Amino acid sequence: MTLVQMQYFQAVCQWGSFLKASEQLHVSQSAISLSIKNMEKEYNIIFFERDKNALRITEAGRNIREEISSILEKYNHLENKIQNMSINRDYIRVGVSTLGGNAVFPLILSELKKQHPDMVVSTMEESTKRQFEMLDENLLDVIITHRRFETPEEKFKFDEVYGKMQLIRDRQAFCVNIKNPISMKESVTWEDIAGEPLILLKDNFMQTVSIKQRFAERGMEPVILQQTSQMYTVERYIEQNIAAGFLPMSAVRYNSLIKAFTLNELPNRYVSCFWRKDRYQFNAVKKFLSIAKDVSQKYNKE
Repeated sequence: MTLVQMQYFQAVCQWGSFLKASEQLHVSQSAISLSIKNMEKEYNIIFFERDKNALRITEAGRNIREEISSILEKYNHLENKIQNMSINRDYIRVGVSTLGGNAVFPLILSELKKQHPDMVVSTMEESTKRQFEMLDENLLDVIITHRRFETPEEKFKFDEVYGKMQLIRDRQAFCVNIKNPISMKESVTWEDIAGEPLILLKDNFMQTVSIKQRFAERGMEPVILQQTSQMYTVERYIEQNIAAGFLPMSAVRYNSLIKAFTLNELPNRYVSCFWRKDRYQFNAVKKFLSIAKDVSQKYNKE
């Protein structure tokens, strides 16, 4: 039995079908089906009963499921340990979200360079979803972003996998240029926003999904002038009074050209630092987290 066969077997047990297992592992359904058939042929044992409506694990399959899970867990632990245990490694790979993360990360990076000038820091700016994918793929060591949960159960499962350190509290705001007539208002509604040309982030950002949902709930369509992947572009368009948009309060609180409005439907959120609990935490990560904690405490006192 090969390692790949064990991984396929575990995925089928976990997801209850060849199709779902193939989607999770990003391989073809036929590859997984053939692998399981070869296992059954090699040992002359049926591990899964198949019919049109369901896939059921047999008694024989249940007997080896726990052993296979244990072997794969030990293998993954060993692989991560070997990959990450370079004692002399003095670099860190940091993911920063377009929204929120950029408010505090430059301060952390500045302090890190002061205290550890020889440390190499590589950064990647991506959407929150992609950042967590890269963290899972061991392409990043830590990420700075925010994460919301729909249910307590979802949060519980998340906390089992990821370590978390809260950095700052932030809030998304509707922003206009100070020359825009809306800037004279004390508060705004979604009806006020509906007629304004907007620059939004692209649709793979949860903020944009949420904003479009708010309009749809009211039977309105936003007037979208442009969509971008860069918060900087949103801010520049607002500064030039070309369009209105949505930005974190932390990004515009010192910008005298922009008026920001909070909306109840855009709640507070916490920008945090995340890492995988099952990864060896080498010195560069420990140094980074220590400095991030100190910087965030100073930031929140301002």
